[in-house]
Amino acid sequence: MAIAWDRPEEYDHLTVVADDDQLHRQSIRERLQAVRGRARAEAIGSYPRFRVIEASDGEEALQLVTPEVSVLAIDLVMPRRNGLDVIEVLRERRPDLAVLAFTAGAHPSEAVAAMMAGADHFLEYVGGEAIEHALELAIDRRRLSRLIERSEADVDEARERLARLGGSLALGPPGLRPPLSADTVIPFYEAARRYLTACARLFDGDPKGLAQRLGVSYSALRRLLKRYDVPFPGRSWKSASGKRQTGSPALRVLDTLLAESVKLFGGNRQNGPASSAIRRQEQDNMAGLADKFAVNLKSERLRKKLSQEALAAKAGLSVSYISMLERGQRTPPLDTLESLAKALSVSATSLLS
Repeated sequence: MAIAWDRPEEYDHLTVVADDDQLHRQSIRERLQAVRGRARAEAIGSYPRFRVIEASDGEEALQLVTPEVSVLAIDLVMPRRNGLDVIEVLRERRPDLAVLAFTAGAHPSEAVAAMMAGADHFLEYVGGEAIEHALELAIDRRRLSRLIERSEADVDEARERLARLGGSLALGPPGLRPPLSADTVIPFYEAARRYLTACARLFDGDPKGLAQRLGVSYSALRRLLKRYDVPFPGRSWKSASGKRQTGSPALRVLDTLLAESVKLFGGNRQNGPASSAIRRQEQDNMAGLADKFAVNLKSERLRKKLSQEALAAKAGLSVSYISMLERGQRTPPLDTLESLAKALSVSATSLLS
């Protein structure tokens, strides 16, 4: 029984159904023409979602898929030209076309072949049931695929435009990018130093993570960074000469804490049970300091209404490192403490007190 649509002339998708079996085509047409339109239902009332055009063979399907057609449902086994050939031709011609491939009693290899040819979904056809749902899946997958393709194209264009700005931007992480011209080629030592410096900043306080990402051992990482004069991540609070820097407020705060520890333990490093107890006490104190810092860091971040991502960006750190600090799994090096205090607009002492 025909449905009384408010606007029967309207539709969301002009659809070609290609099948050499007339009964199959008729069954599919009836099921699709009973599906309600969605895109403009609130504005114009009820209307069919699909307007169906029938094709009885592959050559006719190729002719009927005009620019106005947005969906193709095609049987893989047809005369004159089989479904796989039609899908390959149309995918090349129409990247935006949603394609549902179907056939009866299909072998799994046919489904794989259809998807490789360019179909968005495959249905083992048995009497027409589930054809509407399968067609909707094909439409959704084609829409998402196009969205991803456009996004990737936008990213590639943005990278090219960024690289054209010149200089060191083209050599930034996550990898060494190829130079755009002979003028932009720089000595290998400098290129490697810039790259390793950027990587060390991303893994500040996590040298083992950096070694793992670079695929080298911890000791090899030390030698590599030393060769290219790159500060070791988490150790940048030492100068090139190896002496501790004491100019910043954060450094003075922790130097004071170290001095208090020396007073507490008297500077003794004797062996035996007493020294073991002292070391355990020192470890407990450091763990307590990390826990206190974790609580203060998270409190200040939430008070400033900052996400971990926003704080990481302001402080020049990785999000995973911020997360580890807030869980008390890391004790920050001195320059990191100062960077976090500056990002939160607080004093370094307030993060430790």
